[in-house]
Amino acid sequence: MPTARTQALITGREIYIEVDKSATETPEWVTVGCAKSINYNGAKEILTANCQSGKKKVASGDDPDYTVSISGFVFFYAPADVATNVSHAEFEGWMNAGIMKKYRIASAKTGDPIRTFPGIISSCDLTAEVSGLAEYSVSITASTTPVITAQA
Repeated sequence: MPTARTQALITGREIYIEVDKSATETPEWVTVGCAKSINYNGAKEILTANCQSGKKKVASGDDPDYTVSISGFVFFYAPADVATNVSHAEFEGWMNAGIMKKYRIASAKTGDPIRTFPGIISSCDLTAEVSGLAEYSVSITASTTPVITAQA
């Protein structure tokens, strides 16, 4: 159950990303627990009109494009743990199959924003250095503008 925010400053650990792993209309949100960073980016196209009176900038009228990048550590989960975890292998499988999933970026405090959107994985990378942990990065392209609600 979410608790009230007592501090305005947000730490990176408070922001998390979840994926709906259900096969039904009722979401089954699973936190991407192996994530170590989340980058959420929205961009609105701006057009420039070169007029006799000078340049004017206006929004294109199109919806903004949103992308989310996640980096994390690679885990190979036992079959019994797959339902409650999200792995690099699943991200790669969803990308290869072109499967759209529902995602949400949230924080656990009451009133904090939750951004929910359907998206498709546009890239999936794996890095395994001999002297370190295996890591992955995934880019998700939102198919619609995220819906922003408040954590209840």
